[in-house]
Amino acid sequence: MGPGVSTDGIRVAGVLVGIDAWVKTFVAKKAWSVITEVAKLDVVSDGLLHNQLFNFCQNARMAFLGRNTPTPLLSEFMAQVDDTIVEAVCRHGTRGGHVNWSPHLRKFANMKIQVPTFVGVLG
Repeated sequence: MGPGVSTDGIRVAGVLVGIDAWVKTFVAKKAWSVITEVAKLDVVSDGLLHNQLFNFCQNARMAFLGRNTPTPLLSEFMAQVDDTIVEAVCRHGTRGGHVNWSPHLRKFANMKIQVPTFVGVLG
């Protein structure tokens, strides 16, 4: 078999079809890719742009998998990506000051950061 060819699974129009172990391995690789790229966005100085890059780029990469993969096969990886992104937004937005927040304040901030952003005109 050549590189990228597997008898255990395949992507069909971006949707993972295969045995559970293959799907989990694929999702783990995608999650690790997003996690490692999060730190690269620290060079963006504009806070709004930084946050939007996470919401519309990094989160979107995992959101597609989340809509098309059974939850038990990806929940642990989605949680790792989510935690990494929330931590990066807090770190960047507070210049590291978030480490002194109370657990209650941190929980509130995490919730607010994770609220979906609506784009467009609501009528």
